Amino acid sequence: MSFIVRLLRDGGDSSTLYPFFDSRLNAEYTVSMARVLLAGKDWQARALLRAQLIEEGFSVEAYETVDDALAQLEWSFPLPALLIADISTSDNPAVDVERLAIWAKRIPIWIIASRTLSVKGGLEGRGFETILFRPVDMGKLVDQIQQRLET
Repeated sequence: MSFIVRLLRDGGDSSTLYPFFDSRLNAEYTVSMARVLLAGKDWQARALLRAQLIEEGFSVEAYETVDDALAQLEWSFPLPALLIADISTSDNPAVDVERLAIWAKRIPIWIIASRTLSVKGGLEGRGFETILFRPVDMGKLVDQIQQRLET
């Protein structure tokens, strides 16, 4: 997703759109923000990850449940660059995994799970791009997300 910053140049009106201009680089460019969806009941971890990703320049939407995040995807265009679902505290992880696996065919999905999570069929082989296990270092996770979305 891209956006263009409105600038007033040479008395132009505010309806004139210009690409962002950085005088230090003497170049014009458009800022691009990858959109990331977060889902998970642990509001503190969700809020921390959201804040860190926003600080790094990502557009982030956070939801308490996988159901809420997937409902957003139903009407989402363009689709987000990444969905990160923490199912370690989910009320029904088996249902969440099944529903996320369907969407994993269309968008990259990273799963955060507890090591003790027991889901019929497991997590492997369902199309998830990455499976992480708690505890997760948020700083390292942000670095991994940046590396993934910059490629």
